[in-house]
Amino acid sequence: MSVRVELAEGYPGDALVAQICSVDEPSFPPDLFARQLKHQIGLFGCYAYDGNELVGYKLGFEPRPRYFESFLGAVRPDRRREGIAARLMELQHHWCKDQGYRFITTITAASNNAMIILNLKAGFVIVGTLLDRGNNHKVMLQKDLEQRGGT
Repeated sequence: MSVRVELAEGYPGDALVAQICSVDEPSFPPDLFARQLKHQIGLFGCYAYDGNELVGYKLGFEPRPRYFESFLGAVRPDRRREGIAARLMELQHHWCKDQGYRFITTITAASNNAMIILNLKAGFVIVGTLLDRGNNHKVMLQKDLEQRGGT
């Protein structure tokens, strides 16, 4: 993997938000990104770069004490299957454990088999399913960082 990774706490600057929002297709609208993340507590991001170009990211926040929600992430389509998502997840989980979080939760589309498999391999368990407001079927997963092998 020929990428460098940067870790950062807090809301990213406008230039990075623009890059984040264009990593995947369809692109994520910057105004929606800001509405959903700008005021979150404990916002933390892992960013993968090839040179100066963002090729992947993983963002999350603290919805309540000792819980971290891995909320949003993507890898550029032409850079998938290089282990970038797994590396970002590993770094996020180590950071969460160091910060004293007990659980990490994430929600993904039921059709996103690659993400579900990656999460299961990383120690997550499926804890539920739901329909979002657009009636898209979602899978909720959770990982206990204090269980044996929690990182």
